[in-house]
Amino acid sequence: MRRTSTTSSSKLHDAIQDIISQFDPLKISASTSQLPDATAAAREAEEERRAAELRAKFEPETDGFSYNEFLAQLRNPSAKPVARTVKSFLTEFGRRPMTLAEQVRFVHDFLEFIGGKMRECAEWQAMDEREFDNAREGMEKLVMNRLYSVCFSPTTSDDGDKDHVLREKMSLFRWIREEHLDVEPSPQNAAFLQFAKSELLKMNNFKSPRDKAICVLNCCTVIYALLRNAQGSDDIGADRFLPLLIYVVITANPPRLVSNIQYIMRFRSMERMQGEAGYYVTNLQGAVAFIETMDASCLSISQEEFDKSIEMTIWEIDIEKRAADRQLPRRDPGTERAQWLIDRSSDLAKSTLEKTNNFVGRLISEFSSPGSESGSGA
Repeated sequence: MRRTSTTSSSKLHDAIQDIISQFDPLKISASTSQLPDATAAAREAEEERRAAELRAKFEPETDGFSYNEFLAQLRNPSAKPVARTVKSFLTEFGRRPMTLAEQVRFVHDFLEFIGGKMRECAEWQAMDEREFDNAREGMEKLVMNRLYSVCFSPTTSDDGDKDHVLREKMSLFRWIREEHLDVEPSPQNAAFLQFAKSELLKMNNFKSPRDKAICVLNCCTVIYALLRNAQGSDDIGADRFLPLLIYVVITANPPRLVSNIQYIMRFRSMERMQGEAGYYVTNLQGAVAFIETMDASCLSISQEEFDKSIEMTIWEIDIEKRAADRQLPRRDPGTERAQWLIDRSSDLAKSTLEKTNNFVGRLISEFSSPGSESGSGA
């Protein structure tokens, strides 16, 4: 693997270790930018094909949860008192202005309360722990699906602003490759990482904290599968896992990532967050923290190459935005850059010519004035 220097690699390792120490859930709970071209498009198509093959072999986590089964139970006449209580809570929640802290507290208090009422209800009274666990998961999903519009990225938080800042920063880092994060190259990387990205991007398709957390779990499970496959062992350290997760997050650049993480952390059952899904969500939080402060010193890259890549990416984004504003098909990047240089040179030449003409004009004016003639005759 190519590395710019031992020092930069050491700094990357130190930065990763710092993130691991801050976001270890176990402690908490007990190349320059490459422009798109035909070759790149073909490569992406091949990566998607391989990811599809991998997807057919790998089944994401489902854990046997059945939301429809819970809804059927809630519709039974014996569950009417519980259904009535839930409806009353949702109505009152929507009417009452609350701070973010109040929202979080009321949701958790209600879910704890309604869980007790369900256990006393004939519909769920005789269920074993596994079946009742499914019902409690269903209740959390029902409540949060209905409250999604007021609890996800609420106006009382700065989640939306942080989403925008993070996404803009990740756009500037879209040139990053595996080697910049000391990720070992492998022919299988592309298919596994494409699959991991697709799972992470699914978060915005769901409304419940549980479903969003499962998307994170599936993403991270695929990354671990890649590492196990490459290493031939289940003993995978966080210092090998986190760089891959950071790379997946940057290259996927999922919308509203901060909002999704905060929503899960605030409204997912605290008991559930002690499990595997919670562990991976916390790892994702650590990856975001790393990206938010990432610079050349955190990567295996020279400062000069880092600055050049950022500058080129800024130029690319500017071209893309101008093309979108004009609502015209994007031209070949090489042609765009050539035209940009021509326009810049033309503006410079025009400015120089104007300054020269003005200077010559002043000279002619001075020599043709009466004062100039008398001065020369003296």
